Amino acid sequence: MRPFEIASLLCLTVAIFAMTMRATSPRIRRALLGVTLGVMGLGAWIEGARWQLAPAYALAAAGVVFVLLPRSMGPRAGGRVLRSLGVTAAVLALAVAVLLPGVLPVPSFPSPEGPHPVGTVTFPLEDPAREDSRTPGRPRRLMVQAWYPADTGTARAPRAPFWPEVARAGPALAHKLGLPSFSMSHLAYAVGHSHENAPFTSSLDRVPLIVFSHGAGGLRAQNTSTLEMLASQGYIVVSLDHTDDAAAVVFPDGEVVLRSLEGPDGETHEEASRRKASTVRSRAADVGRVVDFLVGATDARPPAPLHGHMDPARLGVFGHSLGGSTAVEVCRVDARFSACGSLDGYIYGEAEATGIAQAFLLIQRETDAPPDAADVRERQREAFIARLSGPSCRLRVARARHNDFTDMAAVSPVLPYLLPDAVSQAGEDTLRGTNQILTAFFHATLRGEPGGWSGVRATRPRFSSACDRLPLP
Repeated sequence: MRPFEIASLLCLTVAIFAMTMRATSPRIRRALLGVTLGVMGLGAWIEGARWQLAPAYALAAAGVVFVLLPRSMGPRAGGRVLRSLGVTAAVLALAVAVLLPGVLPVPSFPSPEGPHPVGTVTFPLEDPAREDSRTPGRPRRLMVQAWYPADTGTARAPRAPFWPEVARAGPALAHKLGLPSFSMSHLAYAVGHSHENAPFTSSLDRVPLIVFSHGAGGLRAQNTSTLEMLASQGYIVVSLDHTDDAAAVVFPDGEVVLRSLEGPDGETHEEASRRKASTVRSRAADVGRVVDFLVGATDARPPAPLHGHMDPARLGVFGHSLGGSTAVEVCRVDARFSACGSLDGYIYGEAEATGIAQAFLLIQRETDAPPDAADVRERQREAFIARLSGPSCRLRVARARHNDFTDMAAVSPVLPYLLPDAVSQAGEDTLRGTNQILTAFFHATLRGEPGGWSGVRATRPRFSSACDRLPLP
């Protein structure tokens, strides 16, 4: 929780318990309640009010009514039974007021570990070669965000929001999920560690460009800590919302596009594989369009902070889940890329039979039991790995879950208990190790640093590695 929230709840707890004790004088009760209201007011002004604190606000308001009641209506008026009921109700209400904002906090993300502050810029992009799925005759539209090494003076500037479109996309997405429209509004207060439109660092000229592809139903910001980590190490990292397969995309004209590519009920494995292969091909075309715009077209005009700073000879791509599948397809069809990373992704489409020539990194869950013989997806992935011709490393993470490789663990401390198949209790540790391994991988493949592969294979708790055809140190 945020500092003023913690202070508010501590003050409220002391004030409520003081009110339940007969020996506490009215003056002390009023003073404690006044301090509580003051801290709450400052918190709402400085940090922003959010719906998870509504029970705390209501309990503080009830305290005001209590201390203003005439003495004849005070705690002695109703006898022992009513007093006991009142104390019990106050304690239960206090428990709800304290637990709710703790269970659903404003997320905070790990700080990047590189030497550079991080800037970020967001921009829309059209693909005139493909048609919009909702408006015939209109080009396909994408929203793109870039993170990059920024000038040192940037560190003092305000930090950029984690999901700036939540005010428009949150209610629509919540409705689709069957949640109240306000349920995601607190994400408006979440910030990363980057700064909007900050100047590019003067200490670097042209740097490698890395593209990230989110998972099915994900968001371009779902791995913000990973993207900021890489940018702080001197890379330009670009992430895009794959329109129709992202959870929600908000365009500058206000249009909100929710995901529409879910498979039908009763879909067979073969049908799902064909659908996902088609989706992966479309996603790979999205990535190609972004790269063409940034480094491929002679008349391209990237956003000002990026212009002239991308090295077209050093391109990498990685993704999570279906985004990892997308990264593989990108490298299969586009020889401009020299490095490919997959975070717990499978293989769909022709890559199973062809492999890829680029350096490849796979970080995946290590299941509690060997894959079942009928697990077609695992067989497809094994067939793909057997056909790799470039340097490759495969790392398995013991007791990890699929979304440990994203920022999902930061959403709520109780998620590992509510969704144990999606997030583990060690999710933050898994993500931290993953970010370090990705950094070492791109250092080795895009910068040619001799120690990069050693960093990939470095001993880490729960991470086991198997690497093939690595360059000699």
